[in-house]
Amino acid sequence: MAVPRDALRIARDSLKQFERAGHGGTRNVAHFCPGCGNRIYHENPEQPDILRLKTGTLDSQDVVQPLMHIWASRKPAWLQLPEGGLVFETQETPAEMFAALQAHLAEQCA
Repeated sequence: MAVPRDALRIARDSLKQFERAGHGGTRNVAHFCPGCGNRIYHENPEQPDILRLKTGTLDSQDVVQPLMHIWASRKPAWLQLPEGGLVFETQETPAEMFAALQAHLAEQCA
């Protein structure tokens, strides 16, 4: 789930991190719990205002409603994506995804 950096507050001790190459050569920094090893969020240092939060780390997943799905080409065959949402087979650039999201929301509001 993409969230603005300043919208995320970590309630526990400091997280640890590691860096790896992301899709298309981007940088991917993973922030994880030093106690259990679960990844909490990822970031691309070249896009410092956006974090990708792992929704499984939330106290309740009922507070989020997905607007788009990425990497649909890797979803399990049994998983049915809701109709009417944005679906990307792989991961587009953030600019492409947010442009598609803006167009999608504008269509829904029209």
